[in-house]
Amino acid sequence: MTNAVILFTKAPISGFCKTRLYSFMSKDDAANLQNYLIKKNLEILSSVDVKIFIYLDGEYEFENFDTKKQQGENIGEKMSNALREVLNLGYKKVILIGSDLINLNKDILNLAFDILDNKNVVLSPSNDGGYSLIGLKSSRDDIFKLEKFSTNSVLKNTIEILNDKNLSYGLTPEISDIDTMGDIADYITNSKTKFLAQGEYNANFIYETKGIKKVLRIKMGSQIDVKNPSLYEYNAIKFLEPLNITPKVYEFFDKSVFLPLGGFSMEYLNGRVLNYETDLKIAANLLSKLHSFKSDKSNLKVANKPFLAMFDECKKMSSVYENFKDKDDEILNMLNTFKTSLKSMGLNDDITSKSVINTELNNSNFIIGKNSYIIDWEKPLIGDKEQDLAHFLVPTTTFFKSDTILSEKQIDIFLNEYSKILNFGEKLFKKYYKFTLFRGFSWCAFAYAQSKTSGIKSPSYEKIKYYLSSEFIGNLKKWLAS
Repeated sequence: MTNAVILFTKAPISGFCKTRLYSFMSKDDAANLQNYLIKKNLEILSSVDVKIFIYLDGEYEFENFDTKKQQGENIGEKMSNALREVLNLGYKKVILIGSDLINLNKDILNLAFDILDNKNVVLSPSNDGGYSLIGLKSSRDDIFKLEKFSTNSVLKNTIEILNDKNLSYGLTPEISDIDTMGDIADYITNSKTKFLAQGEYNANFIYETKGIKKVLRIKMGSQIDVKNPSLYEYNAIKFLEPLNITPKVYEFFDKSVFLPLGGFSMEYLNGRVLNYETDLKIAANLLSKLHSFKSDKSNLKVANKPFLAMFDECKKMSSVYENFKDKDDEILNMLNTFKTSLKSMGLNDDITSKSVINTELNNSNFIIGKNSYIIDWEKPLIGDKEQDLAHFLVPTTTFFKSDTILSEKQIDIFLNEYSKILNFGEKLFKKYYKFTLFRGFSWCAFAYAQSKTSGIKSPSYEKIKYYLSSEFIGNLKKWLAS
C-alpha cells in the first residue's frame, strides 16, 4: 500500500466527546453517537485500498485497529504531527479525516487521492466553514498554524495560507460532520435548517422541501411518563387535525443514535404570539373548540385524580427548597400555606369531564394570524377543561413570559366568550386556579434552589426571584383567599 488514511478522533467515552451536544442528549447518548460514526467511517475506509491509522485523544481500544496518541498543544499541531509521522513511514499520499463525518463515501476518498496526483494539498469543505478532510504528499507544518480552528473561516484561512505559500490545492465535494444539534437537524431533514426556538423539552428548526416550509421538532426531554414522548405528541396533534387549530404533522422520526428521544416534522405556521390585551377572545374560541372535540377515540393518557397528582408534584418541588441551605422563612411559610389550604379543598376528586387538554397553556402556545392555532403539545391529556382554563389565566402563567397579570374584567371577558360555545364549572375552575398558583410558586422555589446550588442561572432567574419576593407572595395570599 502506498496510500494511508488517518482517522482523527476523540475516544468515544461518556463525558469526554461530543460535548456540544450535551444540551440536547445525555453524555452516554453522545458517546454512542461518536462510536456509531467512528464505526461507520472505519467501514468505509476499509473498502478502499489504504492503510488505516487511528490517532486518538484519550484512551480506547478498537477491535482490529491499532491506535496512536495525538501529540501537540492544539488541534493544528496534533493534525500536523500525525500527518508528518505517517508520511515519514514512507506513504506517498496521506489523508486525514475527522471521525464524525456523516456522508463520507468511497468515491470521495478515491477522488481525494486522485487530486493529490497533481496538487500539493486536497481539502473537503465541511458544513460549518471548516474542512473535514485534508490530504498531503509531504509534511507542511505551516498550513496548520491558524490562530483558531473553532471558527467558520478555517477553510478560507487555510486556502489563504496555501496561496501565500504557492501551494496548489484541490477541493472535493462537501463532507458534512456532526458537531451540533443543528448538524443533526440538517442530516435528519436532508436540508439546510435554521434554528427557530427551544424550550426545556424541545428544539425546533425551520427548513423547506419542495417549496413547503416545515418545522423539525426534536425532543430533548419529557414531562410526561410515556415510552415514546415524540410519538405521543405526534399522535396527539394528528388526532386533533380535523379541528384545524393545530399544525399539520408530516414525518415521524423514531428514536435513533441521532435522536435519542425521537422527533417529527410539522407545518410551519405564519403569525405572532398571543397578546393578552387584544387576543383573549381568539384564545377563548380556540379553547372552546378544542374542549368540545370528542375524545373517546384518542390514545391520550387520562388525568386520574388530577388534584392529587398536582399536589404531589408541588410537594416534590417544595421539598427541594425546604432542604436548601439558604431557604427563606417567608417562602417556606407560603409553601406551607398552600399545602394546608389546598388539602382542605380535597385531593382525591377525579375528573368530571373528558376533554382533550393541553395542560401547559401560555401566550407562546398560540399563533395568532389570519388563522390562529394552538401549538406545543408536550403534555396533552384527557382531563377537565377547567384545568386548561385555569392554567392559561392564572397570574403565575401570564406574568412569567409577558409581565401581564389579567384583571378580573379581562378574565370575565375570556370566560364569557368561552361560554358562548361551551359551559364550564366555575367552582371547579377556581379550584384548579388555586392549585395552579401553587404549582407555579413551588416550581420557582425549586428552580431558585437548584440555580443557587448548581451555580447555573436559569434564563428566567430574575423573574423567578420576583415570584419569591414579599410583594408577589402578598399577591399570592390574596389570590388564594379569593
